[in-house]
Amino acid sequence: MSEVSEIFDLNQSQIRSWERQFSSLHPRRNRKGNRIFTPEDIETIKVIYNLVVIKGLKIQSAAKQIKIEGGELHRNAQVIDKLLAIKASLLNIHANINEEIDK
Repeated sequence: MSEVSEIFDLNQSQIRSWERQFSSLHPRRNRKGNRIFTPEDIETIKVIYNLVVIKGLKIQSAAKQIKIEGGELHRNAQVIDKLLAIKASLLNIHANINEEIDK
């Protein structure tokens, strides 16, 4: 749970709340009762985060949109991840070029 909350910069209570409010988010639990998040759970959290935090939708609207467009939203999240990785690579290349120019 702590790792997931760090990844998204969210309180653990927010993730627990989303777990209750979104039927598509259902991490398993170990014998101690700790939540075990699968890669699919992380993808679901990305989708919820994008809808609620980034786009500013209310919980009910986000839940309805996930039910209607669930698969498409997950594909969009994957595309966004790839684009962010490309952006990071390009920014790194740009920084290296500027470093070489300044020499």
